[in-house]
Amino acid sequence: YMDEGEKIGILRRTWARTEEDKIRRNYRKFIRKHRKDRPAKFETPTEIETAAGVADMEEGKKLHEQYELARYGSVSK
Repeated sequence: YMDEGEKIGILRRTWARTEEDKIRRNYRKFIRKHRKDRPAKFETPTEIETAAGVADMEEGKKLHEQYELARYGSVSK
């Protein structure tokens, strides 16, 4: 039997298991730092970044590329 504290501890340990998870987590933290309201579920990463004011920042562009690759994978044509 696990109490709530143990469940939370397990979730935190398993969250950053892969490199993609780490990138997605860092992206969300970066957006929260620059945007006070919460993005709507239907907003695209580009719309979220524009509303946060980071779309034209070098760090924002770099994180955008990393996030899309981690979230959607590579696109083969």
